[in-house]
Amino acid sequence: MRNRNCGAPPSRDRLAPGGCAARGWAMDALFGRVVFSVGQEAYRWEDVLLAAMLWGDWARLERQAQEGLACLKLLEANDEECDPDEVDAAADEFRYARDLLTAEETEAWLRRWGLTVDAWMDYIRRSILRQQRAAELPAIVAAHPVSPDEIAQAIHAEGVCSGHFARFAQKLAGRAAVHERGREQGAPVAPDQEPDLPEADAAPLVLPPAAIARVLPGLSTEVCRRRLIALARLERAFERFAAQALTPKAIRDAIQAHHLDWIQLHCRSAVFPDEAAADTALAAVTIRSFTQSVCLTGLGDSDGPCFGTRKQAQDAIDALGSVPAAEVTPVPSPTPAEGTFCVSGPDLGTPICDFATEEDASIAIEAVGTVTSVTHCLQGSDGTTLASDEGAACYASPQEADDALAALQVREVKVQHCVVSSAGQDLAVQ
Repeated sequence: MRNRNCGAPPSRDRLAPGGCAARGWAMDALFGRVVFSVGQEAYRWEDVLLAAMLWGDWARLERQAQEGLACLKLLEANDEECDPDEVDAAADEFRYARDLLTAEETEAWLRRWGLTVDAWMDYIRRSILRQQRAAELPAIVAAHPVSPDEIAQAIHAEGVCSGHFARFAQKLAGRAAVHERGREQGAPVAPDQEPDLPEADAAPLVLPPAAIARVLPGLSTEVCRRRLIALARLERAFERFAAQALTPKAIRDAIQAHHLDWIQLHCRSAVFPDEAAADTALAAVTIRSFTQSVCLTGLGDSDGPCFGTRKQAQDAIDALGSVPAAEVTPVPSPTPAEGTFCVSGPDLGTPICDFATEEDASIAIEAVGTVTSVTHCLQGSDGTTLASDEGAACYASPQEADDALAALQVREVKVQHCVVSSAGQDLAVQ
């Protein structure tokens, strides 16, 4: 079942001109299949993929496939191969995670998804390389270009095996369920049979025809228009539901109803046999600074997004690029003017548009910077952050942390009170 070669992926038939797929294109096996039904409405893979494009999730999946393919090209250029044992272990882990214990079960699972063993193993190799070379991915992608055709041929296995397709479907199903609930409370009208959206509401859900042709070749303009209207209805229903459900009062009521369930006690006392030991422990307390978030700046009126490390933020900046407004996804609102350019990236969310020239967009990318949020915590000799009933001993500024450290003192405790369970077990943390 396993192909131990870890070089470049096997050659694929290129997409035919105009965005129509050559015979046997990788995604053909999914088109037309019903993924789930809500009420009387059936949703197919075409709906799921269109929705993923609208959310911007498809662009992130394409980036993932591009990174893996670029890594394979790097290995081929260096005349290297993956470790066969690592490939075997990753394939076994994949199968066991899906309860595919035999070769027959694995092959049946692949057939259900329209995948070949070679396509699956290509994905396994790409995923290994992406993990191993995570810190180098932007440079690898830049040095080893991957064509849109190559991404299109790999995207089916990438989406299925990574679980992204299942997550896309689950996300759409949630919106469909919300829409169906609204229908049950009102007029029973199918989403693609409802009156047309006002132009202002429909505009954010427009997708560039070239992008649709690349992902869904052969989908007619009329069918695409109807499905986009249906998806627009789902998004509007979800937005209304979220606005109604997540009110300040609803949040307060939920907290009030569960305040005992959600309370956690962090009561700690450091107990030592004598004063000398306590003094030694106190002397070992130090202040350590941690990065809480690193946010991008220079992106217009509202800065962001934010990341957990400086490297993640820099990778997001490195992945920014200038894209013609006619090709960018997801399309921002209002729709950018024809002939302009946008700044887009996998982690950016909504692209920033209306740059008159590609050079203007590139200058804007060069101006993107970061702002870092840091917290300063008191830690013991074992690296554990000190904590009290009020929470962790972490502070916004070094001065506050210094003041807290200076306030620590050793004192003798004559009486100790413990919390015990009905079974007589000590519940206190010492």
